[in-house]
Amino acid sequence: MAPGTSLVDIDDGSGPRKQTRRRGFATRRAAQAALSTTLHDPSRKTYVAPSRQTLAVFAQQEWLPAIEPTVRPSTYGSYARNIRLNVVEHAIGLTLLQQVDAPRLNRFYADLLAGRDE
Repeated sequence: MAPGTSLVDIDDGSGPRKQTRRRGFATRRAAQAALSTTLHDPSRKTYVAPSRQTLAVFAQQEWLPAIEPTVRPSTYGSYARNIRLNVVEHAIGLTLLQQVDAPRLNRFYADLLAGRDE
């Protein structure tokens, strides 16, 4: 492996082993530090493989179908409507899922409460 590269096996329990590689570290030491951070506590499952999936796509195609059998039909309808009106039709829906963080959500909620379109 080249200096400045970090390689880690990813086991999400859903199938065959996957590997991810990170490049662009200034030194081998920086790459090792990033690897150590990624592997620090695998039980937290904080690593998310890079993806181009947006919040809107995730919410509509993965989250809603996953929760549908666990909630009442009226609750599901409310969730689907809120996702459509407040996520898909706003800039936050175009945000890459990995970029959704607490500050971004707080700004989004504040904009919704103030009646502002982002």
